[in-house]
Amino acid sequence: GHCMAHMPDLYLDIHNACVMYKMRAYISLVEDLRLRRCAYTREVRKLEVTLRQLFIIMGEKCHGDLVFTIYDCAALERPYHRY
Repeated sequence: GHCMAHMPDLYLDIHNACVMYKMRAYISLVEDLRLRRCAYTREVRKLEVTLRQLFIIMGEKCHGDLVFTIYDCAALERPYHRY
């Protein structure tokens, strides 16, 4: 609870060219939680591992298949609502 309270929300859109940058920045934020002794909680460790795996899958396995149609970094900080 208190460890993740200061983490920003992250909304992923695989068609947004900023997605890899935002994921890398978010992973760095999770890694920095060690300074607050939060990295030893199960939830934070699970989040870090999951984000790293997703980052690797998107960056290495899907790299040639990703099609970026927009470049809007701010859009990854708010939920996407399709109406």
